[in-house]
Amino acid sequence: MEIKMMNLEVTCPSCNVKKNISIPEALFKQKKFGTIKIQVPKGSVCQEHHFIVFVNNLGFIRGYDKIDMQIKAPIQRTEETNNLTLNDWIQMFGLYGIFNLIHAKIFNYPVYIINAKTDEGISKMINRIIDDFLPITYRGTSSITFIKETNYEKIKLEEKYILLMDSLKNILHTPWNQKLRFEFEEEIITQALKLSNDKEQFKLIQKYILKFIKQVEDIKKILDNVKKIDERDLINQLSNNTMTPKISIYKLTLIKEFINRRLSPKLIKKITNKAIEFMKLL
Repeated sequence: MEIKMMNLEVTCPSCNVKKNISIPEALFKQKKFGTIKIQVPKGSVCQEHHFIVFVNNLGFIRGYDKIDMQIKAPIQRTEETNNLTLNDWIQMFGLYGIFNLIHAKIFNYPVYIINAKTDEGISKMINRIIDDFLPITYRGTSSITFIKETNYEKIKLEEKYILLMDSLKNILHTPWNQKLRFEFEEEIITQALKLSNDKEQFKLIQKYILKFIKQVEDIKKILDNVKKIDERDLINQLSNNTMTPKISIYKLTLIKEFINRRLSPKLIKKITNKAIEFMKLL
């Protein structure tokens, strides 16, 4: 079935250039999608910036988000390989899509990509590569499923906590807050793209994720031995125990999400916030 498209006038949040982009008309008929995140690559509206447009199911723009990353030209491969490079991934899913995919994989959210023309071999390869980013303990718990359905009206969201994308690089449904910052994922991709070797890029992504999970495990050890602990005290104790710089509240929020999704929601309840508790008493 041919997908009917409609024009939407968007404005680059960096330079204010305006231009129409085409998106599937059926998206606006799907109340279940809520706010849709549309990726606008560099060159589609202006020549310098790529950004995200937040659109509700009535077709009204609710906001924008900048992506302040520079992408190098695609790596020239020096040997025959069946593997996908990071640049291949960016071409397939867009930068914002890559941030969402990595986040979903780390924090154990299933992913569904609809209207997918990807063959089964590519599908298995993508799942294998992204699974290899994680330690063996956490592999195989969530997957990226490609659905060849082209009719958006037939899409059924029986699971609440999933990431739903389409092959046009639109993010249709997310299991997390739509204002989630992808600082961690953006840092990973930014550093990986500085490398000239595609294999080394994936090794660097894995290294970043393994370091993060090590921090999770160190936090868990602390929580296992306390009844309650303020998040600031938790950050200080982690720094003292590991002889490393203090992590940010943002990083602690990610660690809490990992523990809640993959380990034990009960452990999270041990973490308190004195400032919030004080405000409640006022």
